[in-house]
Amino acid sequence: MADNTNTNNTSSHTPSSSIDADATATAATTQFVDHFGAAGAQYRSFRPSYPIELYDIIKEYTKEQPKKLAFDVACGNGQATVQIAEFFDKVIGFEPSDGQFKNCIQAPNVEYRVSPAEDIDWKENESVDLITVATAVHWFNLPVFYKECQRLLKSNGSLIIWTYGFFKILGNENAEEINKTMGTKTLAEYWAPANKIVAEKYVNIHPPFSQVERKEITFKVDVTLDQVVGHYQTWSAYSKYLKTNECILPKIREQLLQAFNTSDSSIPVVLEYTVSMILFIVLEYTNITQ
Repeated sequence: MADNTNTNNTSSHTPSSSIDADATATAATTQFVDHFGAAGAQYRSFRPSYPIELYDIIKEYTKEQPKKLAFDVACGNGQATVQIAEFFDKVIGFEPSDGQFKNCIQAPNVEYRVSPAEDIDWKENESVDLITVATAVHWFNLPVFYKECQRLLKSNGSLIIWTYGFFKILGNENAEEINKTMGTKTLAEYWAPANKIVAEKYVNIHPPFSQVERKEITFKVDVTLDQVVGHYQTWSAYSKYLKTNECILPKIREQLLQAFNTSDSSIPVVLEYTVSMILFIVLEYTNITQ
């Protein structure tokens, strides 16, 4: 992974009184739909690791808080879970997808449970120091999830969520145009409404907490052309596309090879991602809109 990561504050400690209506409507159901289970192995193989800078931000934000117990909700394959476990005594990852659960990364102080975000499998109220959600909160019923956070977090506990959107292919305009077309045109009708929240970088998510901070991180990842194509397999829109269409990835691979003027699909490619973070310290709750 390239090490030139940019971190920017987009706002700092601003109060909020309600959850944005559009965001709530988009994530308005508690009925779990498994968008990623079928691609669990591919998700682990082709999705990028989050940058070290992200975990440094979490460490700094929680430096005055205990580090006994953290929950990683909708943890996927545990990619973030095991990183958080490096500075917490115990981390539990909760994941409703069987396909993802079967591919979870193991660590000595990490436990995984099959559980939805809206009904977290933990009975001890006010016992958790940190709750994280990595690139998943847009799928949640937000009012119900926030109430679960209220139930579980200790006073002055933290809730930290983040997401990244489409990656960019750097250094080759033709390849980037192919990539952009794949995400915004070929698969346009197959994206779920929740993905709009990701495209908007979570700006329309307004959590009902009195202390909120937003940050952005831009990071670069060194991959191969084959890994770029593999990443497309992990998109929820592509899984939906395959239900009514033939696999398009061989065609995309050929287009990318032509763009790079090569027949070698193992050539290096640099991708750029932007991570949007929202960090909360739960001092008090304001109105939780239903």
